[in-house]
Amino acid sequence: MTTKIPKFIVLEGVEASGKSTQLQLLALALRARGHRVTVTAEPTTERLGVFAREMLESGEATAHVAALLFAADRAEHCDALIRPALGRGEVVLCDRYLLSSIVYQGEHGLDASWIRSVNRHALEPDLTLVLELDATTAVERRRLRRRDKDIAFAAFGDREAHAWLTDRYRVHAPPGACFVDAGRSRELVTADMLGHLVARGL
Repeated sequence: MTTKIPKFIVLEGVEASGKSTQLQLLALALRARGHRVTVTAEPTTERLGVFAREMLESGEATAHVAALLFAADRAEHCDALIRPALGRGEVVLCDRYLLSSIVYQGEHGLDASWIRSVNRHALEPDLTLVLELDATTAVERRRLRRRDKDIAFAAFGDREAHAWLTDRYRVHAPPGACFVDAGRSRELVTADMLGHLVARGL
């Protein structure tokens, strides 16, 4: 059986795991190998993504409404950016995607199957890379960043909550997802992720 070469790649993981940094480093590494790369993130900075974030931060949206807003942002994201970039033969790297919705919106009591159902038209990633980080390092990184508010999980300093989120990423990750130890140096983490992609023919 021929393995599909991954072109739509998603980086997932708990807050402070280094997704945004690793997204840029991985993009640089892929470009150095001759690939054209589009880098993006969710929620997007377009109107639906901004509105979804504002509604969630203000507390004006119920859990179900927030999930639907994020699903709408994802649908527009796929149609306006991801599919066209893939159609041009580019590699698309995305910081957070459907798995984050399942993990974090599940914190508010939403069932994973319901979240998947409202996102059924979203494009499936070719590969999901989950950055994992131990609780001690994660809490320290957040303290240094001085982030007092996070739309996904306000009480991230709670080690039990960190363990719960990490476990949900493990439970709900799609088949074939790769788990990467994000507690190492930036260079080692990037090399690990790039190795997964090269092994799959990219």
